[in-house]
Amino acid sequence: MNAFRVRYLIAISVYTLVTAAIVLVQSTGLFTLQIGTASAVLVLPLTIYAGFYFGPLGAAAVGFLAGAATDTYSSPLVFNTLFLTAVGLTAGLLMSHYFNRNFAASVVVNLSGSAIYFILKWFFIYAFSDPSAGFVLLHFSLPSFIYTGLLGVALFFVFNPILKKVPLRPTK
Repeated sequence: MNAFRVRYLIAISVYTLVTAAIVLVQSTGLFTLQIGTASAVLVLPLTIYAGFYFGPLGAAAVGFLAGAATDTYSSPLVFNTLFLTAVGLTAGLLMSHYFNRNFAASVVVNLSGSAIYFILKWFFIYAFSDPSAGFVLLHFSLPSFIYTGLLGVALFFVFNPILKKVPLRPTK
């Protein structure tokens, strides 16, 4: 195993532990990040940033583990596991083929991922089973989408200075 692979494994392991700690702190109610009816799902931007810095497979692994941990305390049983795995893979593919790791890409990918997450969650859980599905969409899902997207963009300024120093791709 060469030095690049060791640094990559150490970086993704530390990132996964940080993600697990954030999921644990958020799920226990110590740090819920709730403003009114909007609550942030921090595991979503963390999975997207795994795609930024660790590639599609590393982000899919982080998304799978974070989604499984999130599903242990949330109501839809497998939704978070499947969605976070898919969003990690997609973010990794977008970063490796179409975008650079810059602020503009952070805004686009975070807001898109957040919008898709909350609309799909509303569609699969509330749209056809809840008699007040429109109320849930306007008062819970949309504010949570905006709040999670904005916190995700703010997290870029936390993780980018740290992770851009770690050489995660071999140099030629």
